[in-house]
Parts: sequence; C-alpha cells; structure tokens
Amino acid sequence: MKLKNSLFLSKANLHGSKRKNTVFVMMIFAVIATVLLASYINIYSGVLWDLMNNPSTKTLYLVPFRINYPDSNMINLSEETKADVLNIEHVISVESAKYADYQLPEIKKITDENGNDVTNSLGELTPEKIIASVQIQRSDNNLLVKSLDGKNIAEESVMSCYLPDYGCLYYGGRVNLSELLGKTITFEYDYSFPSYTDEGVYGYSEHRVEVPIKYELKVAGIYRLAAENTLGPVIVISPDTAQKIENTALENADKNQLLSLKTYLNDPYSRRQYIKVDSYENIDKVMGKMEDLGLYASPLRRIEPATKLFTALFTGAGAFLLTAVMLLMCINIFLSVYANINARRPEIGLMKAVGYKNSQIFKSMYMENVILAVRALIVGLAISAIASIVVNAINLNSEDPLNYSYVMSWQMFGIMSLIALAMILTVPLICQLVMLNKITKIQPQEAMNS
Repeated sequence: MKLKNSLFLSKANLHGSKRKNTVFVMMIFAVIATVLLASYINIYSGVLWDLMNNPSTKTLYLVPFRINYPDSNMINLSEETKADVLNIEHVISVESAKYADYQLPEIKKITDENGNDVTNSLGELTPEKIIASVQIQRSDNNLLVKSLDGKNIAEESVMSCYLPDYGCLYYGGRVNLSELLGKTITFEYDYSFPSYTDEGVYGYSEHRVEVPIKYELKVAGIYRLAAENTLGPVIVISPDTAQKIENTALENADKNQLLSLKTYLNDPYSRRQYIKVDSYENIDKVMGKMEDLGLYASPLRRIEPATKLFTALFTGAGAFLLTAVMLLMCINIFLSVYANINARRPEIGLMKAVGYKNSQIFKSMYMENVILAVRALIVGLAISAIASIVVNAINLNSEDPLNYSYVMSWQMFGIMSLIALAMILTVPLICQLVMLNKITKIQPQEAMNS
C-alpha cells in the first residue's frame, strides 16, 4: 500500500477514533515537558554543578589579622601556621596572592583600530555607562572564560581583555558591549591594593595603598555572559596582564614614595593567602579546622543556600512531573492502541479478506499516531517557544547576573525538540508492536461474523 493511500486511510480512521483527543493532548504535554522541563532541569543542575566545581568556590582566602590584645585567639601568620593549614584534611595548597584580586577601574578614552578617538561617538556606550555595567576588572587565573571564537585570554597578547556581550546595570537593563570588540580602552584611576604591616605581637595591620596609574587594554574578544559562571559581568584579563599592571602600580608607588617596593615584595605575608580545597562540600569543614587554629578564612565565592535549595526543589519537582507526564502518555497510547484494535476487528478482517497484509494494516494504524504526533509537535513547540522566549527575557533582564546562566539557547531547544519528536513517534510504535500478535490473529471470517 502506497504512503498516500495509508495517509488517506489513517485520516479517515482518525475521524472515528474515540480516544484520539486524549492521545493528542497527552502528546502535546509530552512535547512541552520534554522541551521545557527537561531543558531547564538540565540547565539548573548544570549551573549548580559548574558553580560547585568552579575553582573560586573551592578556594578560601586568609588575610593577616590585626590583633588588638596579646591574649586574642587570633594568631600571626607564619611558616608554621601555613604548615598547619596544609596538614588539614582536604586542603590541597596554600599560596600567596600574586597581585590584587580585582580593581574598580575608570575609563579615560576609547580608540578604534586606527588609533582614532571614538570615546564620544559610540552612542549610548559612554565610558560611564560601560563601567557601570561591568564594574570590575578581574584576572581569569583559571582560564575558564571562553570568547565567542573559543579562545581563552591566555591566548591573546599581554594587555588584552575580554568583555561580556552584555553588561548589567544595577538599576536594571542591559548594555550591549559587543561594539567594543577591537577597540582599545585607556584606563586611568587610583590602583588599589592591600598592604599589611607586621605589628609584632599585635599581628598585622591592614591599610590600602592608592596609586595613580594609566594603561591601555585592547578588547581582543567578547564572551557570552549567559554561558559563563563568572562573578557577574566583568572585564576579564590574563594573569600576565594583571601582573604587569600591578608591577606598574608598584613602580609608581615606590617612585612617589607611597610604598617601599623592596619592603613590600620581600614580606611573604604582605598579601592574602589562598587555601585551595579539594571540593566545595569540604569548604565548611576546612573553615572549622582553621578556626580551631585561630585562623578565620572566608570563601572566595560562596554559593547562596537559596540557589542550592531552589535547584534541588526545581529539579526534583520537574523530574517528578516529567515522569508523570511520560507515564500517562504511554498508558493512554497503549489503551488507545488496544481499544482501536478491539473496535476495528471486523474492519481489519475485511481488509485481510480483500488482500491487505498484516504489515500494511500495521502501517496504516501506525500512521494514525504519526499524524497525531506531528500535530502535537507543532502545537507543543509553539507553546514551548513562547514560554522559553518569555523566561529568557526575564532572566536576561534580571539584576542578578547569575540568572544569565539560566537562559535556554536555541541549540538546546532544537535538540530537545528532536528528542520530543522521537519520543512521541517511538512510544506508539512500541505499543503497537506489543499488540502486533493481536492484529495477526484477526481472521477475515470476523468481518463476515460481524
């Protein structure tokens, strides 16, 4: 039997089917559940997994404490102290910071590829708005941030930087920064880094040294903020660039007698210490052990309990609902196939009497479910697309940059759509294969007996 004839017969049989509407609705729910629920379960669990395995969430930082009284339970940093920390279970390493963790820069000028000053010809991209949307310049020590062309900042020349595709303003809204690709930004501000002075029995006193500095960074790449679990939209630089900038600031500080460069560089405890832990789950254990030693460390990046709780609730409830929808769809399709065969025994017997083979009858009945599946896919995808566009818009306009990570890409939408199509085509096929024996047992005489 030709496909055209199978489709004609299948459409005719659908008009008389009593359970077609139930099956159709369940297929729609299955498509929506697969595309939306399964996608967002994957996104939310993936973001949490990335956060928990991000080096910054597995790192504690420790600064030399100011001790006001000799009997304070806080102790000085020393080589013995570092050794004690290294002996704590789950601690991997203790390292001194090589440079200041981050800076809050200000933009002086922006030039194009030809060196022309374009500071005032970028429309809404004023220096003030750019800095308000990215706020922080941070070194990507672990080279996790990837540009749109797949590179990391270490592959670029020194004194280059990456910007996010969108900056995020505190008062809401986004700033498209992609236009700055290839431009050179001149920064001029007071470079700030902590300095700790050994006060003997009273520990270390902390003060910040502000040093005037000016330098240029070329925007060598744009990274997709929605795909990066950074500390929000930041100007990303390489460790070599960060070191070069701080060296320049220290030279200026020494030249202007703001800080003794030799004293600063020779003091092993002039900077904060980084304690790397083997996993995020052990961060609190290590912090407790350090407190027993009189050392009070803080996480470099803490995952908010609300984030973990919401992810657990959403993925748990979503998985339950997804399973329930799929189970109901399978049950309804199976019952539909069973009822369809029983109700059409005389018709099937007649088709066999006039020469139809079992395979042709099977194909005709399966095509009924294929027609329903295609219709359900169109309706389900339309609803899913509208829902994902709305959710993406909410996340992209959120004041919390972490929400950028919860954006569903059209690539994922397409993949989940194919999975949904395969599912609503495969389940009816399996159900009908289970009932194949029932179809083959129907004889032509049943048409005459009816």
